[in-house]
Amino acid sequence: MEERKSWEQQEDEPTLWYGRFREFLRMGTKRSVGAVFKKEGNSKELGKTRKTLEPDGTWYAKAREWKWEERARKWDEHQRAEEDKAIAEEKDRVLRSGFALMHKRVKELDRLSRKLIRMTGDESKVWLSETKTSVFGEDRSQTIEKVTFNHQLFQLIDKYLDSIAKEVGERVKKQELDVTTNGETQSLHEAIEKALEQFPDARSALAEKLAEIGQELDQ
Repeated sequence: MEERKSWEQQEDEPTLWYGRFREFLRMGTKRSVGAVFKKEGNSKELGKTRKTLEPDGTWYAKAREWKWEERARKWDEHQRAEEDKAIAEEKDRVLRSGFALMHKRVKELDRLSRKLIRMTGDESKVWLSETKTSVFGEDRSQTIEKVTFNHQLFQLIDKYLDSIAKEVGERVKKQELDVTTNGETQSLHEAIEKALEQFPDARSALAEKLAEIGQELDQ
């Protein structure tokens, strides 16, 4: 036979006093024999015969006899243990779902990376057009069209790919690629932009190559 928990009704414990003990438990940190007595006294059924607002010696004797304080401490410990168990289970559930899982994070990073790489096949995404109009007086104006290399797109792709590599432990430290031309050091993205400004005919070839890379990654 399973042993009774200390907060359950004990053998030979009167139902009336066990009910009062249960009320004692429910009061938590505000529990006291007097509080149970007062609450019971506020009920129409039991309170109508009360002649005092304070419990007599019988109440305190019964509380000692049935070990209310000791049983309440064990009940509190049980409640804390149950709460800790529930928190641990919830934590474990959260850590086993969604982006807490590495393969879920890698899958999403891969999806975003592929989307950005596909954008490189569109020249309008690689080469950004900007039109600026300057007004000189009432009847004179000048419009300048400027095309710049979208290095931010490639930096973002590199960022996502770097994140994937870190997730799977393939890259320890990111290394920036620099290019030195005529004594001037600049990033690879800046060097590409400057070179293509000087050789506009190379833009289509670069776009085609980037499209090929995107297709290879999609396979």
